[in-house]
Amino acid sequence: MSDEPRYVPFDDLPPDDESVPSPRPVMPERKPNTARLTPPPEPLKAAPHRVRLVMPFSPGLLERIKSLRASAGVTGEQPRELVLTEVIEISDEPALHALLAPDQRDLPLTVTLTRVEALVRGPQTYLAGWVIDDADKLNEIHADLIGALKAEDIIEDEGAFESEFDPLVLAGESVPVKAFPALIAAMQRDFAPFTWRIESIVARPE
Repeated sequence: MSDEPRYVPFDDLPPDDESVPSPRPVMPERKPNTARLTPPPEPLKAAPHRVRLVMPFSPGLLERIKSLRASAGVTGEQPRELVLTEVIEISDEPALHALLAPDQRDLPLTVTLTRVEALVRGPQTYLAGWVIDDADKLNEIHADLIGALKAEDIIEDEGAFESEFDPLVLAGESVPVKAFPALIAAMQRDFAPFTWRIESIVARPE
């Protein structure tokens, strides 16, 4: 028997078995698309703005206070405004600025400072200022402002309105005890009533 390979003609090959179907390709399993079913994230709430509402002093009043403090040897930060509220948190800044518009708050307003006031509040807390003759009108403006802020629901904490409003124009706050008599003397020297024109109410950032 010969070990040589046997060549089979192509025509003698057996036909393909067409009864056996060729395997179909296996497709990967498709997972349902849940992206459209997931609700969009809620927008982040803006952090409230912390402000203090004040009536800025006029340039003339600021210069008077600066001169009196210098003559009495009082150093440190000088008062620059009449404070209307303690620090409050505002959730809607544009609405606040609309409420503070001068035509909404009966401004400008000219008030008269009629006499010097010296106060002691608590231990070692000395204040020097001027009494406003037209305090009733200022109290009315203050009350109307607080009412408008509450009605607009833009205040995060209404506890800041619990402190009493004191319309005293300060030349010195927490004045050192040694300088206090000198400041009062300087304010009373040649004193005559003078006016302050209140132009606006502003929100001072804290």
